[in-house]
Amino acid sequence: MSKPSRLAAALLLAVLLPGLLSAAGFLRAQGEAVDDASFIEGNFNTERVEYRDIRDQATASLRPVYPRQEWLTFPYQNAWHQETLVNAGERVEAGQVLMRFSRDNDEARLRSLEYRIEDHREAWSLQSAQLEHRRQELVERGEPGDSPARRSLELESRRATARYEREAFELGRELELLREDYETTELVAPFAGVVNQLTRLNENALIEPWQGLVELRVDRGLLWTFEDSRGQFRYGQRVLVTYGPPRAPEEAEGEVACVGSMLELAQPTANVLVRLIDVDPEVEARMTNVRLEGTSAELLHVLTVSRRAVYSQSGKSFVYLLEDGIMKKRFFIGGVENLDYVQVVSGLREGDVVVVR
Repeated sequence: MSKPSRLAAALLLAVLLPGLLSAAGFLRAQGEAVDDASFIEGNFNTERVEYRDIRDQATASLRPVYPRQEWLTFPYQNAWHQETLVNAGERVEAGQVLMRFSRDNDEARLRSLEYRIEDHREAWSLQSAQLEHRRQELVERGEPGDSPARRSLELESRRATARYEREAFELGRELELLREDYETTELVAPFAGVVNQLTRLNENALIEPWQGLVELRVDRGLLWTFEDSRGQFRYGQRVLVTYGPPRAPEEAEGEVACVGSMLELAQPTANVLVRLIDVDPEVEARMTNVRLEGTSAELLHVLTVSRRAVYSQSGKSFVYLLEDGIMKKRFFIGGVENLDYVQVVSGLREGDVVVVR
């Protein structure tokens, strides 16, 4: 090769060498399993993946929730309202009478059926005595036990007994239902609780079967439903509950009693049940504009990455990791987050340098 040719080749190699080295770095980065893309670019703003304490305040509206709440009804026949013995917001005990009613001919029907049962019992007593008398006469005449007369009388006695027992059962069941029906002229509380609502009734107002009369509830709490991952309250956490007029709110202390459907990657929502501490149930029942304030995320010394570095693709989180001047796309699994940082569950290490917006 002539001297000018060698000189031209050297100059060409000098021009292409940086590009070849960059391409080699790009191919090497592309081959790493955790990376979807890598490229060289300058003037990055970066932050490090570090251990931090995540604390964030959250405020949300609350709504009342009752683990047990029932509308008490009148399930049998039409009746007429006599009196209501409780008021809305009043606490009642199990078995306490809440309302009284009247119904036409209830007592007359009950007494009539009791007389029918007594007549039926006396008629059977007379019939059974007559059957026994006939049996004694056959014995005195010397009729053997297997004679046609003795067998016929035995069959008649069994049939009469079966008929009496069937009719006695039917009458007894009818009486039982009628007494049960009769006793429901008083509506009683099936459990201890608070009268949440009342159906207002005038005296002698008609009550129809299954009409809701009294809403009774017990163990009231406050439920908060949130839809972002910053709302991960924890069991036993003390929180501040405010209520009343916005310009002059009142405060009460509460405690997280239950947390449902904790943070999930697929659907980061949750339900939080808050019970109030040292609050009169009647005051609690009248609360308006109820809001919850508390630490939604309080994790100490957890690995975190800046929210300004996090992107999303098909529901998965990723960052651009900077290594040796090469920016690489790195997917990771995040956890609890606040306005500034996201908890790193896996996929990143302490000291990793990430590109931030």
